[in-house]
Amino acid sequence: FRAISLCSYELTKQAYIKVRNSMRRETGQDGADSTSILAWEGAVVGAISGSFSAALTNPLDVLKTRMMTGKAYDAKGALQAVSRILANDGAATFLNGIVPRVVYIGPSCAIFFMVYESVRNLDF
Repeated sequence: FRAISLCSYELTKQAYIKVRNSMRRETGQDGADSTSILAWEGAVVGAISGSFSAALTNPLDVLKTRMMTGKAYDAKGALQAVSRILANDGAATFLNGIVPRVVYIGPSCAIFFMVYESVRNLDF
């Protein structure tokens, strides 16, 4: 999850900076070439990228949980577990719990990346 979250954050942040700077150029505002973001911007971008990462990795979390709790139909490995879960419960099973996961992880990532950008913008 964390690797996807960090990659997603950097890609989302670069897209945001590009749009923000373009809007600044069009309106004649200062800072049209800035490559950094403020803490609150990091929080917004972090919430978006964290929510995306949580949704993307939810099927793996369902698989892990099912294997750990013995609800993977006595599968010997991950591929066999996926196969048996699909056969017995259907593909929609892998979306179980996606809303609580996104609602929990989105704000968590917002706080994490807000602090990250705050520390990153400090002058030492």
